[in-house]
Amino acid sequence: MSDFFPEEILEKILLRLPVKTLIKFTTVCKSWLSLIKASTFVQSHLCTTIDSYNQNDAHLLLSAISYSKENISSEHHWLHWDSPEFGEYSKLSNPLSFSTPVSDLGVFGTCNGLVCLEIYNRYNRYSSPAVIWNPCIRKIVKLPSPPSCFTSAKYRNYRKHESHGFGYDSHSNDYKVLRVASLSDDHSDLSRFTTVVQVYSLARGSWRSLSASAVPVDLQGGGSERPA
Repeated sequence: MSDFFPEEILEKILLRLPVKTLIKFTTVCKSWLSLIKASTFVQSHLCTTIDSYNQNDAHLLLSAISYSKENISSEHHWLHWDSPEFGEYSKLSNPLSFSTPVSDLGVFGTCNGLVCLEIYNRYNRYSSPAVIWNPCIRKIVKLPSPPSCFTSAKYRNYRKHESHGFGYDSHSNDYKVLRVASLSDDHSDLSRFTTVVQVYSLARGSWRSLSASAVPVDLQGGGSERPA
């Protein structure tokens, strides 16, 4: 095809194709693979998709848990067209096959077609973002555990608060998970909060720490469950 179309015309054609088709086209030749996987092309394709958005092209993510006679649970996931017909787009495999039976799966947040999933442990009553999932191309990134904080014995009697957020950073073209962890021995006194701010970068695949002043004071006290 490159013998008949200039490269810039070819790119404009590819930008208007669905993701599943583009994935197939990465096997055509090395030049197409390099083009389709380039970060600039991915960003342009996302912008083109958003600009041409149609309500009938939207998808709804549905999840359900079924139990057998032996009380063994299994999870099911689907994508459905967001249309009056509500037709099934595709079935999805369990994105958290590594999770334990004592955990529940929940949607923590969504952004540009990516879904951030959290695992809720019923025993510890604690939930945290665990996976960033692209259901359309079946790609999953498991988040590493954030660096430990407040491990000193002096914090043993402090109240602990955690807030998380998932969003897109347009300045660095990166998807990030925000974690704000705070401790206080007096819940009513914000000045006595000890706060740790951490950010996970999907592009880097790692966590880094920020100054506590990077977030408003009310978030340092666990003032919002979704501060993104």
